Amino acid sequence: MEGDKAFVLFDFVTDTAGPVLTGELLRVEDGRVRSIALLVDWRRWQDVLQELDRRTAQPDGADV
Repeated sequence: MEGDKAFVLFDFVTDTAGPVLTGELLRVEDGRVRSIALLVDWRRWQDVLQELDRRTAQPDGADV
């Protein structure tokens, strides 16, 4: 943490397409987190979203 900002870098692990490199930029004020900016590797996130779409797709002819 430097001053009132901190950056956390981690692998967001899913059971879909593997880990997604993720970072959070936090702004702290009076000892409390006041804002968070989430950064993700969109190249990997697209794989996660495609797998989630595949898992939730209704089979042809299924009633919703």
